[in-house]
Amino acid sequence: MFAVGTDYHAQLEQYGHVIKLLHKARVDAPTPLGWWSWTAYYFGLNQGTAITNADYLAHNLKSLGYTYYQIDEGYQYARGEYTTPDANLFPKAWGTS
Repeated sequence: MFAVGTDYHAQLEQYGHVIKLLHKARVDAPTPLGWWSWTAYYFGLNQGTAITNADYLAHNLKSLGYTYYQIDEGYQYARGEYTTPDANLFPKAWGTS
């Protein structure tokens, strides 16, 4: 693509349009909105905090498009082991006895 002109913004818009067509970009899809635990709590997450945040999102932000809730690092009993909850932090974890 080659463009000449003084309207830099128009050139960027045209470039973006061409890239969208070439790569079949899904830029018209809605942006997924949600919350994830890592940047809020790092390893300080526990069951009570997780439930409090989930309740808040469900009651206050769902209507604004927040549809994802992700518990990241800090849930598991050992770093890199993502399937087993830390029983001290999540004593009533789902799917465990």
